[in-house]
Amino acid sequence: MRVMERTIAAIITGPCTGAVGVIRLSGEDAFDIADRVFSGSCGPLAKQKSHTVHYGVIRDKDGQRIDDCLATVFVAPRSYTGENVVELACHGGRYLLQTILSLVIAAGAREAQPGEFTKRAFLNGRMDLSQAEAVADIVAAQGILEARNAAAHMEGALGQRIAELIDALLTENAAILAYVDYPDEDIDEPDLKAICGALERVRAECAALLATCERGRVLKEGVRCALAGKPNTGKSSLMNRLAGEERSIVTDEAGTTRDVVEEVLVLGDVKLRLMDTAGIRQAFSQAERIGVERARRAAEKAELLLCVFDGSSPADDSDRLIMELAEKKTAIAVINKSDLPQRFCEDGIKGCFAQTVRVSALIGEGMENLCESIRRALFSDAPATDGETLVTSARQRDALQKAADALSRAMVSARSGLSLDVLSFDIAEAVGALGLMTGRTVSEETVNKIFSRFCVGK
Repeated sequence: MRVMERTIAAIITGPCTGAVGVIRLSGEDAFDIADRVFSGSCGPLAKQKSHTVHYGVIRDKDGQRIDDCLATVFVAPRSYTGENVVELACHGGRYLLQTILSLVIAAGAREAQPGEFTKRAFLNGRMDLSQAEAVADIVAAQGILEARNAAAHMEGALGQRIAELIDALLTENAAILAYVDYPDEDIDEPDLKAICGALERVRAECAALLATCERGRVLKEGVRCALAGKPNTGKSSLMNRLAGEERSIVTDEAGTTRDVVEEVLVLGDVKLRLMDTAGIRQAFSQAERIGVERARRAAEKAELLLCVFDGSSPADDSDRLIMELAEKKTAIAVINKSDLPQRFCEDGIKGCFAQTVRVSALIGEGMENLCESIRRALFSDAPATDGETLVTSARQRDALQKAADALSRAMVSARSGLSLDVLSFDIAEAVGALGLMTGRTVSEETVNKIFSRFCVGK
């Protein structure tokens, strides 16, 4: 175990006032420091068994009672960080927790930096870097599939797969290096055909993981989805209905929305970055012209368009502008205001849209059908299937690509008759790239950058 220089402490529960709040201490002196503020009938925490909970009270330096407390003891290395850990569970008032944290710091701990508990877990070998990144992902998850994928990473699904690929490459490279470094020994010449076969299998595994990156990005970031339509078709009402709150201003006046309003939504297992935009028509004022131009740009960047039409009015030239936007895009026609007498004819738009849905944003009619249409438009099946691990990190994607490129060069080297030294170098480069994913070959600068994005207490 790598022993860190000082015991750290932080509030690990959320920033809101709650019934219970928890302060975690981690480090060689965690038990002794906790004993300076915690008094229980159990005696010193340093003498207690790991994974036990003890009732007591928190007292200040003058011996005054501050709060009741449950102290949970984790003895190294059987803890989250791999170090001695104490978790003090008290009442969850923010002032109270800050007061107790101040007492712990005065007793000898220092306040933890963002992500420092998980960083210590990584440095102490309790998890690899892919698992550590998954900790942040599961905290930030906004949908069940996103949470499941992060949980699979935390369990080591990706790290184990990468470790197997690295071991396969090291086995091949060891045979090459043994032949090159010990020419006087009776070592068989490497079978280049067999080596190429092994390298191709690893490269194919890297390619398979790379193929999950786009779905992983969608799972983590969400699909960029724009509402497009002429003024007063009910785009903002639809936005508010989907968001479950009033995010966009809704009035009877046409052209109310002048800017792009964005909201992240989770509809079932689909995560959307939904954008409400200005009504697209021939603009009259400068402010409206700017809004229309921003709406067009949002529609161009969107991966999914919800083209909103007024079901109570016949199609006009402005509606045809929206149909033009939908060309070469994944788009759904949403005919709004189904609660009113219908005058919009679907026949004129059938060639532009694979799916057409009638809804009433005002009363919520047809919203379930719209959500199902969105899901069908984006995924032929679920964005993640049981047992599949999606790569969601751009850092991991880049490492996989570097490994695949190095393996492609290695196979060219082998088939072109280049020296075994060149082949070995390419294989070693692939090993190094894969090692970046799990932290096996990662730099200290990269480690610090990754954990700096974590919240305090993780």
